[in-house]
Amino acid sequence: MKLKSTKSWQIVCASLLLLAASYGIVRACAGGDWGEAYTSNYTPEVFVTDTTQTPFFYTWLFYYQIGFDTQHNERFNATNVADWNKYLKGSIDSPSIDYLLNRANDASIGRFADFFDGKALPDSLKLKVKGLSRSNSQHKEFILYLSYAKKCEQYAVFYNDYYWEAKRTLPSKAKLGELEKQLRTGFEKSTDQFLKERYWFQLVRYYFFYDSEKCIAEFENNRSMLSPSTMYYRTMAYAAGAYYATGKFSIANYYYSLIYDGSSQLKMVAHSSFHPQEESDWKQTLNLCKSKEERITLWQLLGISYADEVRSMKEIYKLSPRSSKLDLLLTRFVNKQETGNPYSQNSDSVKKAVAQDISWCQQVANDGKTSNPFLWNVSAGYLSFLMGDYPKSAQYYQKAAKSTPNNTLAQSQLRLLSLLTNIKLLPKITPSNEQSLLADLQWLYALSENSVDPRFRYYNAQSWVKTELSKKYMEQGDFVKAECFSTSSAFYASNDNVERMKAFFQNPKANAYEKFCMEMSEKKLADLWEYQAIRAAYSDSLDKAITLMENAGKTSTLPGNPFVGRKNDCHDCDHAAPQKVTYTKMSFLKRLKEHEAAIEAGNNVHANAFTVANAFYNMSHFGNARAFYEGSVIGAGHYAPYAIPDEFIAMLTSNKMAVKYYQIALKSATNNEQKAKCLFMMAKCERNEWYNSTLYSNKENEYRYDANQPDFIMWDSFKALKAYKNTKFYNEVINECGYFRKLIRG
Repeated sequence: MKLKSTKSWQIVCASLLLLAASYGIVRACAGGDWGEAYTSNYTPEVFVTDTTQTPFFYTWLFYYQIGFDTQHNERFNATNVADWNKYLKGSIDSPSIDYLLNRANDASIGRFADFFDGKALPDSLKLKVKGLSRSNSQHKEFILYLSYAKKCEQYAVFYNDYYWEAKRTLPSKAKLGELEKQLRTGFEKSTDQFLKERYWFQLVRYYFFYDSEKCIAEFENNRSMLSPSTMYYRTMAYAAGAYYATGKFSIANYYYSLIYDGSSQLKMVAHSSFHPQEESDWKQTLNLCKSKEERITLWQLLGISYADEVRSMKEIYKLSPRSSKLDLLLTRFVNKQETGNPYSQNSDSVKKAVAQDISWCQQVANDGKTSNPFLWNVSAGYLSFLMGDYPKSAQYYQKAAKSTPNNTLAQSQLRLLSLLTNIKLLPKITPSNEQSLLADLQWLYALSENSVDPRFRYYNAQSWVKTELSKKYMEQGDFVKAECFSTSSAFYASNDNVERMKAFFQNPKANAYEKFCMEMSEKKLADLWEYQAIRAAYSDSLDKAITLMENAGKTSTLPGNPFVGRKNDCHDCDHAAPQKVTYTKMSFLKRLKEHEAAIEAGNNVHANAFTVANAFYNMSHFGNARAFYEGSVIGAGHYAPYAIPDEFIAMLTSNKMAVKYYQIALKSATNNEQKAKCLFMMAKCERNEWYNSTLYSNKENEYRYDANQPDFIMWDSFKALKAYKNTKFYNEVINECGYFRKLIRG
């Protein structure tokens, strides 16, 4: 039976041997943690405080928060500096050691080697290394070792930015000259354990690249001389890679598990390289274990690597119910259920399998044998929540409260998850319920403003609670509170709803919960007044619109002149044009009222009517004054009528009022130029209405418009305009408007 791997992308991005050897990985694969905080309510850092385990939290990335492990060339830089500093007893300062180890090239190290043969050291190098002395034998041995180690970088260090270019050609043995012999001599003749370990490491690494069998033999023959340490596990990593390259998977994977457990710096390397092929070689690997703890480590590593956390947890639990290695696997399992919940899928077999896994986790929590009862009870409660068993969820949270760690992160986690369950348990929200929920709700929505632990996942809960409360209020007919928590354009289709919401906002006796609802609402009282003013304006009720807009307070400025008409629609052009006069929403309404009053008084009717018509045209989606209707209620940035909410599209795309005033202007025109302009502007309105009825009336047309359908018809005003071919404006239109030009030539 094959073991199913979930690491196919890792294998693409960097080969197992590259990972095992710690010498190269693509940098372009690295990424950030973009999604968990917004899709999860369960923070694994609450339960697993060992930061070396953090990369293995459940994530859509390869490694939590970092994406890919890209530190293969630099991983041990700081460790090496510290080790050599200790070995040299501080006789060379750390910056100098760092330069020699990590930045000096082969040629520079050669100059330092010459220094110990009596040659002068260049001034430039004297400035970079302080304290180097010919009389110090350790210094000489350090530089001699470095002269060989730098040559090893030719095959051991590999930089590449793109995984599709992750290919390399090793230098030939001939090019390396006597390097193998020099490393062997250094290893065999060194009497200092520190140096001997490093020569051994270099020798094993050399054979890893050039002779796998010798690599294995060199490691196995000399491994007993080292006690487990960073250098020991680094060397073992190459031996494990050699075992893997020669098909000895069981031993390779056993070694990777030892490295994973023994070296915090190599955990990701070991995990990425760990790759059992079949159940048979997996069992062989288990049989190599020398202790129960080694078997537990193997099972944890398998659960992380093959996304079968429950199988691994069951095996670990049999071996040691109090093992802390259960904790990481449980957090992974819980996060997996909430962010990609298989229980919500339609497959009965999947639901049954997940339900059985969750039942097992709940039973472990019930048994109380683990070392972390808080984790198991919180997890059992949240898993119950995900399955829809809210009473059981609450019971587990009550048990968890008895063992909550004395830290804010753990307390916040339990408080958040308990709030979700408590909301689900409410069949109806009563005034008493509101008051009992208030403190937790205020806490949840104040988290963004407070100095909360950045690891705490609460964004998703903030969104979920709003949606859930809105749904419950909607079901019980409290549409105003429903709107406060989750806004809907449909709510504003009814003016009665708007009036009820205004009354809610203006209630002088509002209690603390009602005030909280007002704070939660995306729409504020001023938005409602402005929205009503806009609706009144579109129905040409300007007095009412002005009064309502006054209640809204200060209004925004329009980017273009709404009283100017254009042959072609180009709101960007109008916005970029110099503005002799700027208008706010309020001043626009007042100026529009002045023009309508002049029409009613019979003063310069044509000019005033044409100006008013332009204003109503520009107020529509097709004009330059979309900013007039844009706001909290209607929205903004509608790239096309398809993007306008259904409740507002008819109002915002209608040119009915513009046509009314263009007709008045036409009737009062005193010459053919004026009449031609009126007819053309009316034709634009007819065009827009034609598009409204043929395209924009069905939003599916945005993606399925029939290319064979005509893009214009012979609108009546275009036909009438043909009678004014002797006017200047007529000829301007021919040059400007392709529709009209096609009409008269067709």
